[in-house]
Amino acid sequence: MNHLVLFVGLPEFASTVESHIDCSIVERDSIEDAIEIFSARSDEFGCVITGHNYPAIDASRLLDHVSNQTPVIVIPTNGSSSLATAMYANGAAGYIDPDTTDTPVETVGELIHKQLAEAGSADSSLAEENKRLEEFVSFVSHELNNPIQKSRSGLDLIAAECDSDYIDEVDTTLDRMEELVDDLLALAKYGYNSPDVTDVELREVISDSWPTPTTADIEIDSSLPSIIAEESMVKQIFENLFRNAIEHGGPHVQVRVGMVDPPPTDEGDSVSIYVADNGPGIDPEARSKIFEFGHTDSQNGTGLGLAIVDRIVETFGWEITVTESSDGGARFELHGIPTAPTR
Repeated sequence: MNHLVLFVGLPEFASTVESHIDCSIVERDSIEDAIEIFSARSDEFGCVITGHNYPAIDASRLLDHVSNQTPVIVIPTNGSSSLATAMYANGAAGYIDPDTTDTPVETVGELIHKQLAEAGSADSSLAEENKRLEEFVSFVSHELNNPIQKSRSGLDLIAAECDSDYIDEVDTTLDRMEELVDDLLALAKYGYNSPDVTDVELREVISDSWPTPTTADIEIDSSLPSIIAEESMVKQIFENLFRNAIEHGGPHVQVRVGMVDPPPTDEGDSVSIYVADNGPGIDPEARSKIFEFGHTDSQNGTGLGLAIVDRIVETFGWEITVTESSDGGARFELHGIPTAPTR
């Protein structure tokens, strides 16, 4: 359960409430500052408390950015029945007018604890559900891999005794089945769980993600920074992007990885990374669909690789876009990647 509470525009009230609740409080004076810190650290906040002193503090603007992810309690400095109705209609989880209660601090504290407890219960149920899903997919994948391996062993024996064009076709089908099983495992492992982030040496992970052996070629920018992410999830992103480039660009495709923007100069900066190739590119009309589950224009594709990339990027809170590279191929850009502090 998350015990961090964001207070917006209520400095005196926040300091009083903090002494009555078992929570840590982060204060911001303006809506802009509150939205900025929430966007960067949304996973840390279990509840948001905001005043309403329009136009300096407009709780409806905050609700638009926050209420779908985290419960928001509105404590107006100029409350009214119409304001209460508007706040609840915009998604507020609670509304307390300090002038209508003899114990506003205690009332707010009780509501905060209630919201945090409900959020913790929901998080626990979701975590348990995700665990069961991952266990189920792992079991099914294991059960599928066994007959695939037996089929491959049998195919090797057949190939040693006779020569047939059908052997290569069956071998290709088994490769595709293995790839599909691996994608299902990745989807269960990386697609639903919250990442445990740490400092990641981006250039090293990208290098480790490049498939071997391969006749394709890769060029990696030497100035790539360390980032804050979960290493195995970052590796999965680049493995899938590289596999996509080779599947569509052919065995001799050339891939480049670098930074869209200049190197960061301050701690806490974010960067954008591109992965570009000189393959046939992606039709502009198809670019909006390539991250959908099951979408593929490759005969051997599973339709899951880029969907998994999109799910991981969404989990990190990053953004991914696709356009045309300078060589006419595909260019994927990852935006909003936080850099790690320099040591």
